[in-house]
Amino acid sequence: MPNTPVAILDKSVPAEALRRFEKIAPLAAPASFPAVATQFRRQKMLLAAVLARQAGVSVRTIQRWRHVYKIGGLAALAKIARADKGRPRFNRAGADFLLRIALSNPQSGYLRPTAASVHRAYLSEASWRRAHAGCKVAGDFERVKYSAWLDGAGRLRQDATMPEISYETVRIWLRRIPEVAGFLLRSDPNTPKGANGKEK
Repeated sequence: MPNTPVAILDKSVPAEALRRFEKIAPLAAPASFPAVATQFRRQKMLLAAVLARQAGVSVRTIQRWRHVYKIGGLAALAKIARADKGRPRFNRAGADFLLRIALSNPQSGYLRPTAASVHRAYLSEASWRRAHAGCKVAGDFERVKYSAWLDGAGRLRQDATMPEISYETVRIWLRRIPEVAGFLLRSDPNTPKGANGKEK
């Protein structure tokens, strides 16, 4: 029998289980959320989609967590391995920013960006974009910097916003830059070749 929402007060429950339960609570324990249950009566897929958007995960993940909770309760939620473990979790705007900031500094010597400095810059940029989404961008520098993310009226589009990511995600992503750069060099027909047909 699954644990009831009251069980979230139990300090022995792992934090990860509580975090997952909070994201599925209206779906997993509808009696505790009567207004939501009434609004989404017979529309569990729609509720799952709303919860997924709020949690920043897929609908499938929400459904899987609900199923696991239904069968094994909070303890079972704690044992789920993250499907995206080891993969950076960010959107196109975040990926674009990380690539630009990482490649804007030489990758050798004292100017090499550290994961900590990149993470700080990312969080600062993410905060700025969230605060200015939908606003007209003023100043020539900003208009050039955000030109790819502006609508026809010069406002910062919503898809320019970047989700918050952890320091660990930045570290994982920075380790993968050489792989990406190597692939791009190998696939570029204009890369100079040596006598043995390999890149110089």
